[in-house]
Amino acid sequence: MKVVFDPVGGPLLTELAAVIAKYGRIVVYGALSSEPTQIPALSLLQNRLTIRGFYMVEVVSDDARLAKAVAFITDGIEH
Repeated sequence: MKVVFDPVGGPLLTELAAVIAKYGRIVVYGALSSEPTQIPALSLLQNRLTIRGFYMVEVVSDDARLAKAVAFITDGIEH
């Protein structure tokens, strides 16, 4: 896996970092876990991973951005 989307956080982030491909990217877009989310620094460094946060409200609260996102997803599903 090169890209993983994580809506949970918590201890799951450490597990994801352990199995993702080198140079992979983890996109955290939620915090459903009630447990703290720790940054798995060793996996990050050894595998040159990127962890990025994504705040959905920035998209859904902007009509133009939301329309663009919906079009992008719809196009991807159709193809």
